Amino acid sequence: MAQRRTAVGYVLRMFPQTSETFIANEILELERQGLAVRIYSYRRPPAPVGHAYLRLIRAPVTYLPDPLQRNPRRVLSAHRELRRRESDLYRATARYVLGHTMRERNPDTWRRFLQAGCLARLLLDSDVGHLHAHFSHGATRVAMLAGMLTGTPYSFTAHARDIYGDDVDFRLLREKTDHARFAVTVSRHNERYLSQRLGAGDGKVTTLHNGVDLGKFVPDVTVPREPGLVVAVGRLIEKKGFRHLIDACSILRRRGRHVRCEIVGDGVLRGELENQIHGLGLDGVVDLVGPRSQEELAPYYRRAEVVAMPAVVGSDGNRDALPTVLLEAFGCGTPVVASRLTGIPEIVDDGENGILVEPGSAAQLADAIERLIDRGDLRVRYGVAARVKAERCFDVRHSVRELHRRFGESLGLPAPGDRDADRVLVL
Repeated sequence: MAQRRTAVGYVLRMFPQTSETFIANEILELERQGLAVRIYSYRRPPAPVGHAYLRLIRAPVTYLPDPLQRNPRRVLSAHRELRRRESDLYRATARYVLGHTMRERNPDTWRRFLQAGCLARLLLDSDVGHLHAHFSHGATRVAMLAGMLTGTPYSFTAHARDIYGDDVDFRLLREKTDHARFAVTVSRHNERYLSQRLGAGDGKVTTLHNGVDLGKFVPDVTVPREPGLVVAVGRLIEKKGFRHLIDACSILRRRGRHVRCEIVGDGVLRGELENQIHGLGLDGVVDLVGPRSQEELAPYYRRAEVVAMPAVVGSDGNRDALPTVLLEAFGCGTPVVASRLTGIPEIVDDGENGILVEPGSAAQLADAIERLIDRGDLRVRYGVAARVKAERCFDVRHSVRELHRRFGESLGLPAPGDRDADRVLVL
């Protein structure tokens, strides 16, 4: 008797990752809502990831062979078995991959096909009836090819670097979208952009905002705000725009303002930012405090008078789409200053729960920060409005319930119940 396929397989480039908490939170919430999840990652993390909540995820993680040359027997065995058991699908998929390899002259197509074969072999004897990938490049290609090899439907979530980078192949992305059961992206800005680039006006790509755990990111009136403290969180990379925040702090100090800034995170620009801080005489004013686990972030938001998100478009076209940092800050009732860029205005209502500034403008950042640290009444009003917006639009339970519903339709399962309809949110 054939096994009933009621689980969703998550196909990811690397799991877990410190910076991709939204994926782990999504999986954890799906499990809380009763859906079985299996995780397939085609790379192993180079070091342990410190988020304690990862231990709550029940889904097993299976690592596909990478690098391929170290696992020839596993790859060969999987493809032989597929050719035997799904010969027609295998031949059709191999022809497709050969055509793409010749057209693109890109070995990535072949590598992903070999990995997809290993995933497809696992699917044949599993309870997985639908695949879902995050980021529309490599992971989605593996999911699509595994689906072609087995007839398993798939979907994907498009984010930021996978659709805005200068190297995005929109012809291939259109094929992935056409083959998918459905596709979602994290902001309406992204949806409009993809509709324009793909010519996909048929509603195939729809918006589903990321959410956060509002029981974890919650205001705490017993924690005093530190006067003049600005907090920023993110990888130390170009698109986060932290050099402009450092310049803004320098402007404020020259005005004689008492301000201190903590930037939480790590990345390739750490040395460059340290030199900038030292060169501007901001040692002890701006601190690069290093990476923190998700469990350690809420106290930073609660202590801050302002959370800054000075995002910019990177030189390679990369940019943030819907920064999780802002959702977490809103959950904690902290007002924000952020760039008017991509999906950020879908979070921040300028003059209601935060202030929007032009990307790359240190002067506007400085003015907005100064206004908030000077106006306690404004901070309180914006902070309350931020929490209300988070509850209304960015509760992970609600966003995941919609994703759960779509998975259920693909799997032939009943719609998920609203288990938390009577749960009281903490204000």
